[in-house]
Amino acid sequence: ETDLSSGTFCYPMAPHGFQVRIVSISKTEDGRYWLGNKQTEIGTNATVEVQPQEVQEQQVLNFLKNL
Repeated sequence: ETDLSSGTFCYPMAPHGFQVRIVSISKTEDGRYWLGNKQTEIGTNATVEVQPQEVQEQQVLNFLKNL
């Protein structure tokens, strides 16, 4: 479930108690890259805030290679 107005999403079928990494990667029309990630444990009604930071394209690639 996604709520674009609030920038949130929910995956109710995720099994509780597992460690996960939430990753957000964006590229704006002007070619700027934004990357955010947060590790958390899946739980009932868990809310995690990811705060993307502006990065260079190579930083995005390096991050993805190291997942």
